[in-house]
Amino acid sequence: MAPITKRLRENSNGEMKTNKGLDMSSILQLINERFKEQGEMIASKMSESEERILSVLHERVDGMSAEIQKLCVRVEKLERDVSEVDALKTQVGLLESKLSSLATAEVANDLRMHGVPFCEGESLKTIFNSLCFSLGITPAPKLKDICRIRQGKTASTVVDPTIIIKLENARDKIALLRAAGEYRRTTKQLLNLQLLGFDSCTPIYLNEQLTRETYTIFKEAMRMKRQRLLTAVFCRRACVYVKRSERSEPLCVESFQTLLRMQAESSEISANAPPE
Repeated sequence: MAPITKRLRENSNGEMKTNKGLDMSSILQLINERFKEQGEMIASKMSESEERILSVLHERVDGMSAEIQKLCVRVEKLERDVSEVDALKTQVGLLESKLSSLATAEVANDLRMHGVPFCEGESLKTIFNSLCFSLGITPAPKLKDICRIRQGKTASTVVDPTIIIKLENARDKIALLRAAGEYRRTTKQLLNLQLLGFDSCTPIYLNEQLTRETYTIFKEAMRMKRQRLLTAVFCRRACVYVKRSERSEPLCVESFQTLLRMQAESSEISANAPPE
């Protein structure tokens, strides 16, 4: 039989081991409970954060949807406005074309004569009749009207006002221009004041009357002809016609943009031509 002290010591060691085992399991259980609590708390916080974020995102998305709807309404309105503007542009273009046609038709039978000196008390009809008689056109064509652009000379210019001759029909205008051309070819001279009864050989010039827009086209076409971009420029029935080559058909130039297009095409052809 073991001594009493030895038995007491063995019993104490056993109790300590048992207590140590109990303490470790309690600690592990406590740690697990703490981890569980922390996990639940983190999950709760994350859930709350997700709900807040989703709420903010929903608000933002709703706001963006409202703005997108407003923008769609504005875009639709702008599209309607653009469509209306395009329609108005088309109408304006048609009206401008009609006005241009009316203006051209208004001067289609008119002539302009430069270089005739202004005299007080002059009779422009007598001057016109003298021109027709000298060119062999008798009787003289009927006139709708004849006048000068300005009344007498002004202090700012020494050029005599142009005489505008308004004839009844285009046939008479063509006959008069043809007779003037025949006179220049047969006599090798320009029209001059002697044909009108003046004692002077100063040249006068008889041309078709043009609208302001058509005259601008004519001047630009003549400039292009001098640059050899066109081979011929002439007027017929108050319209400008051009020829791009000797063999090409005459082209009626209805707008200044047509000349600009032709000039650009000529420049492109010249740029692409092989070097000589």
